[in-house]
Amino acid sequence: MARMSALGKEAGKQGHTALLEALFWAILLVLCFGVLEALFSQTRLIQSALKTATPHMAIDVWTGKQPGSEDLKTVVYLEFRPCDFVFQKVQDHYQASYEFEVDIFNRSRELVDTKIHQGVIRENDYEVTRDCEKFLLCEFSFLGLAPGQYTAVLLATDRMIQKSAVFETPFEVSLPTSTGLSTSQLLLARKASIPNQNGPSGAGSGIIAAPGALYGALQPELYVYFEIYPDHPRDQDSVRYRLSYVSPDNRQVIFYSGKQKLFGRHIPVFKSVSTADLPPGDYRLMAEIQSLDGRFNLVSEKPFTVFQHPTDLRFRSFKAVLRELALVGSREEIKQLKKVPREQRQQAIAAFWKAHDPTPGTEANELMTEFYRRMELARRNFWNGSQEKGWLSDQGKVFVLYGVPDRVIRRRDPVKHIAVEIWQYHSLHVEAVFLDRYGFGEYRLIQPYSLLAR
Repeated sequence: MARMSALGKEAGKQGHTALLEALFWAILLVLCFGVLEALFSQTRLIQSALKTATPHMAIDVWTGKQPGSEDLKTVVYLEFRPCDFVFQKVQDHYQASYEFEVDIFNRSRELVDTKIHQGVIRENDYEVTRDCEKFLLCEFSFLGLAPGQYTAVLLATDRMIQKSAVFETPFEVSLPTSTGLSTSQLLLARKASIPNQNGPSGAGSGIIAAPGALYGALQPELYVYFEIYPDHPRDQDSVRYRLSYVSPDNRQVIFYSGKQKLFGRHIPVFKSVSTADLPPGDYRLMAEIQSLDGRFNLVSEKPFTVFQHPTDLRFRSFKAVLRELALVGSREEIKQLKKVPREQRQQAIAAFWKAHDPTPGTEANELMTEFYRRMELARRNFWNGSQEKGWLSDQGKVFVLYGVPDRVIRRRDPVKHIAVEIWQYHSLHVEAVFLDRYGFGEYRLIQPYSLLAR
C-alpha cells in the first residue's frame, strides 16, 4: 500500500509498516471519545497545562441524606486517568503525584466550601503508566449544602511538574420528592478492580461510582443506586417503583418493577441492568415511584452512554468496517478480508487487528484504540454534507493517518471564494495542502497526492 508514513525522512521508504508505527506513536492531542469518555458529563475543561492537552476528568455529583440524620450530604465523584500525569522512576517502580482541589461556588459565585486531596500512584510496569484505558476514582464529601444551584471547580495539579488543569461542572443540591417520601439522586456505578493496600494491582473486584457513565463493550453491566426516605416509615407500608431507560430512538424499556417496604428512614436501593447488547448511543436512566392514584411519577433521571466496539458486526455493516480498515491495511489484506465467509467475518477482523498489535503481550491494542479514537474525532470534525454521511473528507483521512498537525495555515481569496489550508507536520517533514475550490468548506487534498494514494 503506497502511503506516506509519519516517521520523518524515511517516509516514502517505509511503506505500510512505517504507517502503522506512525499511527501508534503520533500522539492524538485532542482525545475524542466523546464516545469513549463521558459524553453526558457536564464537566468542562477551562484550561490545561498538564502533559495531555485535554486530560480526562469526569465529574459526577450525588446528593442524599447523611446516615442517621436529616442533614443533606453531597458527594463529588472524580474519575481520572493516571496516563494524564507524568511518571518518574523511583528506585524499582514508577511514580506520579497529584493534587485535586474541589471548590464549591453558589449561584452568586461565592465560595462556600473547599476540599483538597493529595495522592501518589505507583506502578511497577512502565507500560501501565501509558494505559489510557485505566481509570481511578476520588470522592469528596460536603455536608450541609443548602438546596440550590452550585458549580464545582476542580483544580488538578501534577505535582511532579507543577502543572495544572481547571475544570468545572454545574450541579443542583435537591432531593426528588413524591407523595409521603423523598429520594436521593441516582448514582451510576460500574464493576472495577479494587487495589490492595500495597500498591495498584487489583486485589479483587467491587462496585464503584462511574462519573463517566460509559457502558456497553467496556462496562457490560450498569449499576444504579439510590435511597428512599419515607416521611413516616412503617414496616407494614410499601411503595412500588420501577426503573427504566430511554433508548436513542426514544423507546422506554422497563428493566425492574417491584415493591419496597418502608422499614426505616434510609432505605438503600441497588439494581443493575445489562448493556452488553444495547445499540450504541445516548440513553437516559429513569426512576419512577407510583403515587396514590396509581400513576408512576418520575423522581430522578441520569444520562449514560453505550459504546460498542467499532468492529462489532452486530451494530455495523461489514462494508463499513472494511472501508475504515482500508486506511491502514494493505491492499492484499483488504482483498482477503472481502473473501471471508459471512460467519467468519468477526473472527477475521479480530485477527487483522491482532496481527497489527504493537504490544501483543498486553491486553490492550494501542494501535487499534488510537485508530478508532481518531476515526470518531475525524467524523465529528471533517465530514461535510456533500459526502456520504459518516465517511471522511480528505482532511479527515489525513488526520486519522497522521494526527493533529503542528501548524495550520489558512489562506482565502475573498473575490474568487477559494480557500487553502496547509497542515504542517514539522517532525515528519510533511506538508499537506487542501483546496476548497468553491468556498463551501469541502477541502480536497491537492499536494502531495501520495499521502492518500492507493
